[in-house]
Amino acid sequence: MFVYGTQYYRPPNPPMSDWERDLKLIKEFGFNTVKFFAVWGWINKSHQEYDFKDLDILMDLCEDVGLKVVININIENAPYWLEEAYPEARYVSNDGLKVKTQASPGIPSGGSPGLCLDHPKVRLEAEKFFKEVLLRYKDHPALFLFDLWNEPHIEPTWYYKDKLFCYCESSRKKFQEWLKNKYKTLRNLELCWGRHYSSWTQVRPPERFGSYPDMIDWRKFWLENLRDNLSWRVKLAREVAPKHPVMTHVASSAYLGAMAYSSWDEWMLSLPCDKFGSSSFPGWLMKGDLSVHMFHLEMIRDASRGKPFWQSELQAGYHNIGGLNRTG
Repeated sequence: MFVYGTQYYRPPNPPMSDWERDLKLIKEFGFNTVKFFAVWGWINKSHQEYDFKDLDILMDLCEDVGLKVVININIENAPYWLEEAYPEARYVSNDGLKVKTQASPGIPSGGSPGLCLDHPKVRLEAEKFFKEVLLRYKDHPALFLFDLWNEPHIEPTWYYKDKLFCYCESSRKKFQEWLKNKYKTLRNLELCWGRHYSSWTQVRPPERFGSYPDMIDWRKFWLENLRDNLSWRVKLAREVAPKHPVMTHVASSAYLGAMAYSSWDEWMLSLPCDKFGSSSFPGWLMKGDLSVHMFHLEMIRDASRGKPFWQSELQAGYHNIGGLNRTG
């Protein structure tokens, strides 16, 4: 099947009263696939309580009208009860900002940008939600595949472009373990960084650019941390729903600068997936320049290494979140 689809559902929109009419029209207009977001903070209302009513209805409607579904499992938001239970899991910036969750343009139901998945209790709850979604829909006739991560990156960096993340205690400890694995001894670290320490507990991530060897390690750590985060999701999907392909899609190629602060690498992220894709936002990310746009797509297609490559999102027209609309 040549996938020709549209994104339709991110709670709380569209209203339920529109669903049947809209999905029939989508089919009539020649589309064969729709994408729904399974939003953690919307579905997991309280501890151990999951409300899948919306997605159940939508999946059945798609079966009725003959549409296939991509379910985008979104844990880049968090239930408010979880944030209340583990406030120390909030993302922390290099200058100490602790990011509280709220609604965002991409997640209007709240909980964005989520909590740091380096926190073990948060990661455990995220895994429970992931498995609940996979188990519930893996045998549904309308399901086509699971997209396991919408545009992987360090989530708060898109809202706080002048800051680095994440400096929470869990990420700091994980970085120390990464350094121990890389350098083996504190003396080796001292030689590479040009420092003197008396204990590993004194080693911390750099908080500003200009301190080169430790900052290079800090950014490498985050590239690998995101890769491992995606691999963890793929492993869950293969265990629970092995007959369905899995994918992710990046917002753009990170090789034009985003790698330094948002820390994704499409060449790493494509490896564990069956399919790989890109968003395209000519008016936001690609400067309205066709050559820049094509560079992004070519880099990400090459990073797919021959796997099916998707144009997963495509901006329609010129517009700008938080700014003046532009037409033409």
